[in-house]
Amino acid sequence: MAKVRSAASAFAVSLVILGLAFAGATGLALWFYTQAATAQAEAATAKENLAKIKGPGDEARAPMTEADTAGSGTLLSRVADVYDKLSKEKDLKEADLVDAKRAVSQADAEVKKRASEIEQLKKENESSAAVAKARLDTMEQDLNAKTKEMVVRTKEADIKIESANQEVKSATENLNAAIATQQAVLAGKDQQMAAKEKELAQAKKELELAQKKIREAHQPMSSDVAMPNGIIAEVLPNGDAYIKLGAAERVRLGMNFEVFQANSVIHMQAGNTVIGKATLEVYRVERHDCIARVVRGPANLRLLAGDPIINLAYSPHGDVNFVVYGAFDINNTKNPNVIAEDETRIKALIASSGGQIIEIDPNNAQVMLSPDVDYLVLGKQPNPPLELAGDDATDVGKMEAYKKAQKDYALYTSLMGQARQMQIPVLNQNRFLELMGFYHRSKVKLPTASATN
Repeated sequence: MAKVRSAASAFAVSLVILGLAFAGATGLALWFYTQAATAQAEAATAKENLAKIKGPGDEARAPMTEADTAGSGTLLSRVADVYDKLSKEKDLKEADLVDAKRAVSQADAEVKKRASEIEQLKKENESSAAVAKARLDTMEQDLNAKTKEMVVRTKEADIKIESANQEVKSATENLNAAIATQQAVLAGKDQQMAAKEKELAQAKKELELAQKKIREAHQPMSSDVAMPNGIIAEVLPNGDAYIKLGAAERVRLGMNFEVFQANSVIHMQAGNTVIGKATLEVYRVERHDCIARVVRGPANLRLLAGDPIINLAYSPHGDVNFVVYGAFDINNTKNPNVIAEDETRIKALIASSGGQIIEIDPNNAQVMLSPDVDYLVLGKQPNPPLELAGDDATDVGKMEAYKKAQKDYALYTSLMGQARQMQIPVLNQNRFLELMGFYHRSKVKLPTASATN
């Protein structure tokens, strides 16, 4: 647009200049035309005067006096000179008029050229304006369409927002109602909980009292006396034992019990002690009772109701903790490999009856027994190692064996001393197996009647 305005301004200036030139040329041409007309008028006047002087009959009057000829020649000469002068002036003026017309024609051509350029610029401007207007119209149409669309969407959004607000309001009301209901329920439950807590506190007191009575009832007279786990409630017709201990009291299938005579004092130390009269194996377990069959006993065995039963690793009240250490040889094989395996068998036997093993580091002679230990099971007591002498003192293998024997003896002695000091029952291999109801399955023939139940 700036280019168009600049071109229009230049063209206007040019048009003004050309107008002024055209006006000047037109004035000059009119002046020349006036002079030419004046000259023509003078020539006509001269011709009339000449006609008056030379009439139509002059051709017949050929002879004239020299005086008349000389006078008339002077007049004609003057008229001719004037005519020639006027003709030349007319020619000059006509030439100037032609030049003026040419200038006017050129100016007119320039004016037309400039007008054409202006027209072209106007057309281009109008075309650009049309394009701009078309774009503007399109943009306006798009804007109107989008405005309408936004209005529609805004209305739809308002409707959705209103609906959502209603839903939120309804949900809030429902939630508040549910909260109020839940609070009422919780308030009721709080009251119930308070009542239950009172009941629980009372039950805890009763449980503590019962546990105290149980501990007092099962408290051994010394660390050497083992208390029975229960008694045979009834001897069944087939000779099996009915015991009022079941799954709720932690009894497991396959668990063994050693049976003793009624009113026996069961010592844990080997030597002059009461020996169990039979071994039972549980083969049926109910919730609060079980049935066990005899797997070891003399041919004339007679089980009686009231006979006490015991398994050191079992307790109906909780876990029984053991520390096992030493060299065990259950079958008296004296085979070092078997001896190493038998310690594992001892631990497995304890675990099968529900007992827990507290592991110790056999390479640490400073091991301290925990107060949680219920029984200490020791293997064969090692002899104190003899000092190496001579070549033995420099033998690497013997030195290693000597150091190991020192550690074993020191740890065995330390554990024994700690158990006595803490009044923890100590059992050797054989007495432990007896009080666990252990038996060699390959050496026992199970009663047929029991097997059929």
